[in-house]
Formats: sequence, structure tokens, C-alpha cells
Amino acid sequence: MKIEIGKEISSRISEILDRTPELVADLAGQYSQDAFTKKAFDGNPWPLNKNPQRQGSELIRSGKLRGSMTVRVEPRRAVISYGNDYVPYAQVHNEGFDGPIVVPAHVRHTKWGDVSVREHTSRMRIPQRQFLGAADELDRLLQTELEAMINDVFSK
Repeated sequence: MKIEIGKEISSRISEILDRTPELVADLAGQYSQDAFTKKAFDGNPWPLNKNPQRQGSELIRSGKLRGSMTVRVEPRRAVISYGNDYVPYAQVHNEGFDGPIVVPAHVRHTKWGDVSVREHTSRMRIPQRQFLGAADELDRLLQTELEAMINDVFSK
């Protein structure tokens, strides 16, 4: 059995496939940025900080993490990432971390003078405050917007 699709339908399907990565990149990027404002991801609020900051907000003090988002749209694919050489901590905040770290030797400047600190290990606990990844809310939003785009393309 051979099915032939008309040129009109074929061109509309191609248009949908060409427009989809841009739509996905826009919606997913905005959803990810909104997580910083809402302080929640996929309906799950971020854990509160034990020592709230006087300035800024959870994960927003200088804005470097939020501003490090890059969006790359490729044919039939969109890639969103956070972090760079100046923001190496993006993955730790998105996934959380609980474990030992090595603190290098350094000089601590105090009001009583300089103190030499030897290299040592310390336990670090950073709760997960996810802002990027799979989300049911985002899937529903994408489905709604993709259906609207498909209806728009086929109603021409």
C-alpha cells in the first residue's frame, strides 16, 4: 500500500518541524527563568535558606547564575544550559550536593589580623533548587502551544 501526501500537506508538516525547536526553546527558556522568580520548579517550592540573605533572593544575589542561560536552536532540536567559567556552581544548585569538599590552604582576614588556614575537608550540604530539567507543567504548556501552532499552520 502506497500513501502519497500532497505537496501542500508536506510543506505544512515541514513548516511545523522547522518552527517547533524555536517554540520549544522560547517556552522552556522562559519557564526556566520563571523558576527563579517563583522560587519553585514543576510546582515544587525550593527549600528555604536557613540563614536568609538581607539582600537578593534565593539563588539571586548578583544575577550571574540566572544570566548564564544559553539557548541554542538547531534543526529539530533546542538546547538550554546554565553555567560557564564564571558560574561553575550552576549544576550543584540545580541538582543539589551533599558530601565532602577539600578546602585549600588560604589566609583568612579577620578584624584581629590574618590567620593561616591549613588544607582540610569539610562537609557541604546544598539543597536542590531545580531550575532546569524535565517538568510536567512545562510538558502541558508545550503541548498546548504546539497544538495551537499546528492548528494555525493547517488552518491557512
